[in-house]
Amino acid sequence: MRRAFDGLVSREGRLDQQGYVLAFVLPFVGLAAASWFAWTYAASVPSVALPVIVVAWLVLFGVGDALNIKRYHDLGNSGRLYLLLRPGVVLLPAIAFGLEYILPAQAAMVGDTEALMKVIGRELGGGPVSIAPPILLGLTAVGVIGNLLYLSLMPGQPGPNEYGPDPRGGVAAPGSGSANSAVIGEDPVEQALREYRQRASESPGGGAPRAPTTHAPAATSASGRPASGATFGKKR
Repeated sequence: MRRAFDGLVSREGRLDQQGYVLAFVLPFVGLAAASWFAWTYAASVPSVALPVIVVAWLVLFGVGDALNIKRYHDLGNSGRLYLLLRPGVVLLPAIAFGLEYILPAQAAMVGDTEALMKVIGRELGGGPVSIAPPILLGLTAVGVIGNLLYLSLMPGQPGPNEYGPDPRGGVAAPGSGSANSAVIGEDPVEQALREYRQRASESPGGGAPRAPTTHAPAATSASGRPASGATFGKKR
C-alpha cells in the first residue's frame, strides 16, 4: 500500500499514456462533471456531496503534479516547464474571481454606486458581467485542456531515457538513439536483415558490403628460407 502511494506522489521516473489517463485524466473529467452538476443543481444535491467533491479535488491536486511531471519525463522533457506554468491554473481563476466578486463588493462598501448596483444585480440574478473574468477563465481552460490532450496523445520515448526505464517494458540495447541501436527482444532475423541493409547503405556505391581482403605471406621452408619459387628483392 505504501509503495503504491509512493508511486503516486513521487516525481521520479516515467509514466505512460495509459497510466496517465487512468490515474489523472479520467478522475479529472469525472470531478469536473460532478462539480458542474453540484454548482448547477445545488438545491437537489445532498449536503454531504460538496465536502466529498472538495476532498476529491484536494487528493487529485496532491498527486497531479507527480503524475504530470512523470508524463513529461516519459516524453523526454523536464518537469520544470510544467512547474512554471502550473501556478496559472490557480492564479488566473483567482484573479477572475477577485475582479468579478471581491473588488465590486469592496467598492460597494466604500460608496461606489456603480459597484453597488452590480452587486445588487448579481444577487437578483442579473446585471452585467465584466469581460476580463471570462477571458482569464478561458485562458485557464485552454491551458488545462491543451496539457491534458498533449500528455494523453503524445507517445513516449521508446526505451530508457535520462529519467528512467521505459514504463511500457521496452529496453534499448547499449547505443540507443544511434543508427546502430537495437531493441532487446527483437527477432534475430529482422535484426540481422536490418544490420545488413544498414551496412550495405554505408558501403561505397551502396552495394553489398565487401569482405576484407588480406595478403598471404610468402611461403617459407622449414629452415626459414623462402620456398621454391618465392623470391625477395630485385630479380637479377
